[in-house]
Formats: sequence, C-alpha cells, structure tokens
Amino acid sequence: MPEKRVSGFIVAALLAATLGSVSLAHAQQDASTVAPKGELRAALITSNPVLVERTPDGQFAGVSVDLANAFAAQLGVSVRMVPYENLVRYNQSIGKDEWDIGFAPRDLSRVGQLAFSDSFLEANESYVARPGVMLNTPEEVDRSDNKVAVLQGSAADGFLTRTLTRAHIIRIVDGLVSAREALSFGRADVFADYTHIAYLVQAEVPGATVLITPFSVVRMTIAIPKSNAAALPIVNDFIVKAKKDGVITDAIKKAGLSGVRPAR
Repeated sequence: MPEKRVSGFIVAALLAATLGSVSLAHAQQDASTVAPKGELRAALITSNPVLVERTPDGQFAGVSVDLANAFAAQLGVSVRMVPYENLVRYNQSIGKDEWDIGFAPRDLSRVGQLAFSDSFLEANESYVARPGVMLNTPEEVDRSDNKVAVLQGSAADGFLTRTLTRAHIIRIVDGLVSAREALSFGRADVFADYTHIAYLVQAEVPGATVLITPFSVVRMTIAIPKSNAAALPIVNDFIVKAKKDGVITDAIKKAGLSGVRPAR
C-alpha cells in the first residue's frame, strides 16, 4: 500500500478516535448535569392518561415512559420512573429532590420552582355532553343553566376556572367512574377533559356526544428543578432530536391517543 494512503488511513483513524472521545466526554458531561445521581429519575403523573398508562401486568407505559427511556439512552444512564398518583402529589414533591425531570403540562404558577422545556406534545381538550343535551360549540357551554364537571386540579379545571363566567363548575375526584356517573345521572351536563378521555367517557355513556371543536390545547413539557436550570438546554436539544427522529410521533401512535400531536 502506498505510503501516502497509509498515512491518510492513520490520520482518519486518529481523527475518528478524537471525535469519539470528544463525543463521549460531551455525553458524560450532559449526563452529570441532567442526572447528577447517576440515573435519570423521571417523574410520572399516573392519573394523566395522555402521558402515562398501565399495562395489564401493572407496568408503566405511554409517551412519558418512552421519552424517558430515549433520553436516558441518549445520556448513557439508567432510568428510574418516579410515579405520582395525581397532579397534587406531583406538586407536593417539587423541591424535595425526588426526581430530575418531570413530564407535565406547563404550569405558570410554578415558574419560581421549576424551569420548563419547549413543548414536546400538544393535547386537545374537549367537552363530552350527556344524552339529550344539545350543545354544538364550546361557547354554548358557558351558560348559567349548564353544569360542567372537571377532575379537581386537572389542566381543564385550571383553564375553565379562569375562562368560564356563567356555567357552574363541579369538581370530581374519581376519574372516569365519577365522570360517567355525573353524566349518566344528570349531575353534570358536560364533562371536560383531554379529547382522548372525552371519547373514552362517550363510549361508556350511551347517547353522550363529544363536541367537535376543542375548548383548549394543553402543551406538555419536561420540567426540571429551577436549581438545575443549567440542564434546560440539554433537555431542549433532546426534544428537538426526538421530534426530528419521529420518537414523539411513534410514542403517540403506540399509545393510541386521540387529539394529540407533536408540538410544533
């Protein structure tokens, strides 16, 4: 083999080794920034079926789990899911160093404690009306003779508390069971939640209808403790890559979600 070609191979090999070392060092630095305890601790709100679901064997699955696994793989660390049964429990954990990243809707009331990533997912929220209630648009819901059921502390609760001026809000706590009963027995005229949930409720209440037009869009983000804001650019870079590579789209399809799409 000619001497010049051999030299070229050696230079290329040395360059590849150098770039590999730099890339490894960069990944290790990212991992120590995002997951300083050596594993990626991911907070899951298990009452949010857009982000988390339970498999028949009791394991956690869904968009949050898929993204947490993908992020941990990118960082080169193991992942540990940290579940919270509802948004209240999740909020109570803030500041206690129980997790490194949390999958949740952006919450402006928590900006003093948390830093929020760019949105990775958008989820429509819709009304499902009980049988016999003739409503066509979200605007028609806001009347003094309408009762709107929402899950206490949910994204829909927060949004409708701020925006409804005439309709009466009824807060329930037992998820789909309470929503089904509220509509079936006339304790509420409509139930408000993610569109995906609205269709699940419709399927369990004969004659119920989901209003075609959503009343709101919830933007899901990855939260990190404000004390570790240095990790935010790394999280945002991951989201950009996950969108580009189709990781988020695939996770949504795998979960079979309605009214949900990758954030733009």
